[in-house]
Amino acid sequence: MKERMVEKGELISIIVPVYNVKPYLARCFETITKQSYQNLEIILVDDGSADGSGELCESLAKTDDRCIVIHQVNQGLWAARNSGQKLATGNYIMYIDSDDYIHVDAVKCLYEALVNHPECGLSMCEYKRTTSLDEDITVDVERLEQVISVEKLLNLSDNVLPDIVWNKLYRRSLIDGLWAREYRIAQDVDFNFRVYMHLKSAVLIDSELYFWMQRSGSAMHQANYRVSYLKIITGICHRNFLECPSDLEFLKAYLLQRLYSRLLLLRLYAWNTEEKDVAVTHCNTCVHNTWRSYVGCKRISLIERACCMILLKCSPRLTGLLMSIRRKFI
Repeated sequence: MKERMVEKGELISIIVPVYNVKPYLARCFETITKQSYQNLEIILVDDGSADGSGELCESLAKTDDRCIVIHQVNQGLWAARNSGQKLATGNYIMYIDSDDYIHVDAVKCLYEALVNHPECGLSMCEYKRTTSLDEDITVDVERLEQVISVEKLLNLSDNVLPDIVWNKLYRRSLIDGLWAREYRIAQDVDFNFRVYMHLKSAVLIDSELYFWMQRSGSAMHQANYRVSYLKIITGICHRNFLECPSDLEFLKAYLLQRLYSRLLLLRLYAWNTEEKDVAVTHCNTCVHNTWRSYVGCKRISLIERACCMILLKCSPRLTGLLMSIRRKFI
């Protein structure tokens, strides 16, 4: 590992999983190295890229002595993040996807928010969806910090905010011993659910500091993504509900509410596909283990609970019709 002088401010480890993103990686790396907060440890994890991304990692690392490169056989995003986290030495950890990039003050804003609010375990910022590598990363931003409880965090209007890891700066003490699990997609959701079991409060920065690249080749644009995602996300909700401490009633209710709404969608979208039987079996298992808790959960409205249980008894085709009627008139 390369040695260097520690500059003013605490060391922040930035972990960047890399897999076949050669056209985007240099931009991502550039915006990290040009951060206004400079005391960084940059860990590029090449997860068996076959497009030259691994070689590009080595080339980029030669331009900045804060950078460390890991090469490993392709195992998936979860394994790449874990490899980076095991090597990280910073007091804070941030994950950045290698096809995205960040505002020049992103790390500084996230770090200072946690310094200002030592009771908070993580800070998070807004993000902007983009199809361009040329967003202005130097534009002045107004930084409005808001301390929020985990319960409020889970109910933010944009549901992506509590799910994703890449718009957040975590205190190392919060995630020590917490590793990404072997999910092919939606690893962020599972990871954050387990973070929220230990988190008391977070700082939300009301500024777009992260640029989320939308590209056609990413996993979420694949044809079978919707059914695969719903099957995995319901499995994650189910698993985390069973693991969640009994005293976290708000989190258990959130997991149940999300589980049952997604089970309805899974049955609907898997209907008349080759995934139908697997999806039905999966849904039955989730319901068998949780229905008593769901029916008795007073944090979820009685109408919602009743409608959901009725719809789960209907055929997926009828469920789709009723849900479309509900969207039209409600």
